[in-house]
Amino acid sequence: MSVQKNACWVWIAVDRLGKRFLSVVIGSRATETGQCLWEDVAHHDIKHVMTDYWQPYQTFLPAELHTQSKAQTFTVKGYNSLFRHYWLDYDVNPNVILNP
Repeated sequence: MSVQKNACWVWIAVDRLGKRFLSVVIGSRATETGQCLWEDVAHHDIKHVMTDYWQPYQTFLPAELHTQSKAQTFTVKGYNSLFRHYWLDYDVNPNVILNP
């Protein structure tokens, strides 16, 4: 079996300007997991949403808020790194994949 098939995706929402962690959802890479994250953070005063170019973001993020740009996702990549280091320190399953 492929590691990808058994992988757990970690979806992270951060306030890039305030460098605050907003929420996390753990699940599959399916659109439904992303929708859960969006529902969890939608009550915040969100003016912009920056993501990479993964197509399904467009199905659950409001188009007027959504910008796709790898250059604008550096804050969430920093949180991804923190999660990876934490899990490796505690011998957590390395098959967890962090969503960029």
